[in-house]
Amino acid sequence: MNVRKNLFYNALLAVFNVLFPLVSFPYASRILGPDGVGISQFALTFTQYFVIVAALGIPVYGIREVAKYRSSKIELSKLFSELFFINAIASIGLFAVYLVLIFSVTFFAINTSLYFFCSANILLGFLNIDWLYSGLDEFKTIAVRSMIIKLISLAALFVFVKTPDDVLRYLIVLIFSIVGNQIWNTLLIKGKVTFVFRQLNFRKHMKPLFLIFATVLAINIYGMLDIVLLGFFSNNREVGLYSATVRIVRTIVPVITSLGTVLIPSMSIAIAQNEKSKFEEMANKFSHAISVFSIPAAVGTYIYAPEIIRVISGNNFIDAIPMMRMVAFVIVLSPFLSLYAMQVLMTSNKNREMLISILSGAVFSVVSNIVVIPFLGGLGSAICIVTTELLIIIIAYHFVKKDFAIKINAQTIFVSLLFSGSFVLIAYALRRVLSKDFIILAAGISASVIVYLLLQLFVAKDELVSGSLNKFLRIRNS
Repeated sequence: MNVRKNLFYNALLAVFNVLFPLVSFPYASRILGPDGVGISQFALTFTQYFVIVAALGIPVYGIREVAKYRSSKIELSKLFSELFFINAIASIGLFAVYLVLIFSVTFFAINTSLYFFCSANILLGFLNIDWLYSGLDEFKTIAVRSMIIKLISLAALFVFVKTPDDVLRYLIVLIFSIVGNQIWNTLLIKGKVTFVFRQLNFRKHMKPLFLIFATVLAINIYGMLDIVLLGFFSNNREVGLYSATVRIVRTIVPVITSLGTVLIPSMSIAIAQNEKSKFEEMANKFSHAISVFSIPAAVGTYIYAPEIIRVISGNNFIDAIPMMRMVAFVIVLSPFLSLYAMQVLMTSNKNREMLISILSGAVFSVVSNIVVIPFLGGLGSAICIVTTELLIIIIAYHFVKKDFAIKINAQTIFVSLLFSGSFVLIAYALRRVLSKDFIILAAGISASVIVYLLLQLFVAKDELVSGSLNKFLRIRNS
């Protein structure tokens, strides 16, 4: 399957991942309230750390290695078996540690049942073999499977979660949306790989896995520890408000970064074949795409934060508006972080430099969160995640520019910001004549997208925008 089709399916999944929480979260937040959402997200996030440790960096490392060996089924099966068994052993070990922890530490005694059900994520975490399908460029499989599981989860949410006391049922639905994907994974591998039990070499993976694992762990320290620290140093309400904000913003980012995920196998192959210029060309195209599409998304999220919060989460979450406006900057920062740290440093085997970048951010995140959360609560965590991602980008770009001609296009950034400024006038006009939040939001987004694209097409004459529009029109007319 070529890159264009992979991009289509990855973008389709990214859009679906945006639409799914736009339907599910408004329902759950109105039923459970900030406290119910808060304890659910805290329990699930805490469990996810054990899943990450058990994965040992395989979800990232596996994509790169599968891309190298996919032409040989024998070598691919051997690689798959080695990584699969490493993950399985680690998952079972961490599952045991987790159970001991939740049944022995008094902090978890109040909601032990919630934490116990979350343990399914740890026990079955090794069945998450999306790295195999990504390395094989089978993004269609990932997209179709994920969308079906999400639709089933959505139906279960509406059927089983109906009162504020249904926190456990809500959590089980969330767990199914994760574990369901993983179980489905194992049912689709027949014909792609076979399990090998002899002459397996686990040791050769340990060093690269350790470097990538440390990086992935560091990424998730600053990416998820904010919620855990909020739970320890604040309260469930702050966790609920902040989780609502992060959940909304994090649904936007994958749409922009979907191109980068598709490019990982191609960029890995380009580096392996010493095609440096091709590698740099793909990275620079992604950098341009980030500037063109993420900046208006971030500006729009900042401007329409009040309407977004009230429409998606309800009036009980109105205190989350300042958090959302702060976290909106992540929509721009996260794709650039993904580009420099994952797409460039990781695929070019500069694992040490990637680790330094991410680990520096993780340390800063932990220290800053501990300092500011007692004073600012969720807003403090929002400030910390923005400053952390900015720090990582600065450090990673320092390493990138030493070996690659990959630049930040200041002109594209300036033009995108300038054109996005029109959103302020649109929002002001709509709020003067309309009163319904949903109508303001729908009209504002539609008008802003149209105005922004017209400015990019006819004023900036951006080739990426015009090329994407031409492809879309050809598909519609074919």
